[in-house]
Amino acid sequence: MSAHSPIYRENKEYTLCCLPVEPMPENEQFLQKAFRYTWQIPQLNKNKSYLSGHYTARKALDLVLPSNEPSIALLQNPDGKPLLNLPKKVISLSHGPQLAGAVIAGKPIGLDIEAPREQLLRIQDKFLHPSEVGFAKGNLDTLTHIWTAKEAIYKLISQKGLSFKENIYLEEIHTDTGLAIVNHLEKKYIIHLDYYYQNDQVICVAKISN
Repeated sequence: MSAHSPIYRENKEYTLCCLPVEPMPENEQFLQKAFRYTWQIPQLNKNKSYLSGHYTARKALDLVLPSNEPSIALLQNPDGKPLLNLPKKVISLSHGPQLAGAVIAGKPIGLDIEAPREQLLRIQDKFLHPSEVGFAKGNLDTLTHIWTAKEAIYKLISQKGLSFKENIYLEEIHTDTGLAIVNHLEKKYIIHLDYYYQNDQVICVAKISN
């Protein structure tokens, strides 16, 4: 039995669902009818860990979709970002080795799921903004929160050339919330962050405040 339990959060801004990763069935006929929406089934000869996370994130998506929409399709934009054929709904998906999730909202939204890993200590100079170095450098827990937030923000802003180190910095990190600033292409965004946890997994939902 998985050590992780499902997470479901619903508020006036978004609905979030995270599920323990499970193996993706290899029956293509089953997969075609697995969800309430249509989707493009990935090639089954890909890495099984990737396929499992990919499938579970889409299973989570099925649980947050509105029940009153008769015909929903999961599509991709030219950059590969997932989107729905529903004009007033925005989604973001994320998956790792243990947990996968989906969030749906009426405005741009970003989701990421991470766990602490030593690699973040090795690459911290590549993603820490100068204003973050003093309180985050060498602290794996803080680095995990920053990395997860910046991944979620990257999905939220969805602009080419956005640099984790140069354009995004976290002003505040609390247990359940955070505040980030993005300066990019002569625009400034104030980003509100919500954090959730499942064992060692850090889940971040990012949304624009201004």
